[in-house]
Amino acid sequence: MNNKLIYKIWGFKIRLLETATTVVDILTLKRGGFCSWHYHDFKYNLFIVLSGRVLIETEDYTKVLLKNDYYAVAPKIKHRFVAKSKAKLIEVMYTNPVLEDDIIREKQGGLIIDGQFISEDEIKRKKK
Repeated sequence: MNNKLIYKIWGFKIRLLETATTVVDILTLKRGGFCSWHYHDFKYNLFIVLSGRVLIETEDYTKVLLKNDYYAVAPKIKHRFVAKSKAKLIEVMYTNPVLEDDIIREKQGGLIIDGQFISEDEIKRKKK
């Protein structure tokens, strides 16, 4: 399988594995990058930090993860990650079967600029 490179406002991911039930990506995060505040109806997420500092937020839990730390998110739990430094992590998504469209976004991802969470759309508007 050829690795698939996917660019995001917060950095990029490389798809290492994709089957009917499991997806494994390596995420490379820019310092201050964050994903959308979202949840999945059926999908589980497992985040394993390889380097850097990554804040994991859910409605009931907030923790900074360091190298070798991990956190699992069950379906229907709203969550996001925020890169407190440049970071690299493994994301494992699994269900039976994996549903790529199983994401319900409530807030868009983007970058932290001067201490403010700025969405991808706001950044694009400012560049025009």
